[in-house]
Amino acid sequence: SDVCSSDLSTSVRAVDLWLPCPSDPPGLTRWGDYHFGLALQQALLRAGCPARILYRNTYRDASSPPAGTSLLVLRGKYEPSPEWLSRASYVHRLLWVISWPSTLLPSELSRYSLVFVASHCDLPRLSALSTTPCRLLRQATAFSILGAPSPPRAGLLFAANCRGEPRPLAA
Repeated sequence: SDVCSSDLSTSVRAVDLWLPCPSDPPGLTRWGDYHFGLALQQALLRAGCPARILYRNTYRDASSPPAGTSLLVLRGKYEPSPEWLSRASYVHRLLWVISWPSTLLPSELSRYSLVFVASHCDLPRLSALSTTPCRLLRQATAFSILGAPSPPRAGLLFAANCRGEPRPLAA
């Protein structure tokens, strides 16, 4: 039986997680996408769903996925090559927009069978751009990796690394 199920038409047997960060060991830990992807991979593995991580600079060299594998692209500043996506043998191609939503085009959204959007503010705009169904799926942080943060005193809490670039606030 399938150990990792979804509400898609076919059960998910394994997941490849495509991360927008490079596999560069010295710099990898500075990417929030890495920590999020690693926590997601660990959660999938605990649920009995095999999961491997593909990095934006090495994914083209990865071995072919086993039969029944789905792809989940964590979309930040970078995206996988459209040519690679069209050749890759995945049961489902899922996109999770976790940052940089203003850079998405209808042509990119159409490459996926389902689009998840981390911000309810971006969901209507991306839904209007896309012929692919879009659903809200918030992004969370696994504080077990870094330890629990101090509770906010009041107001809005936004935890991110801007890497010296202005970033819009996601709500």
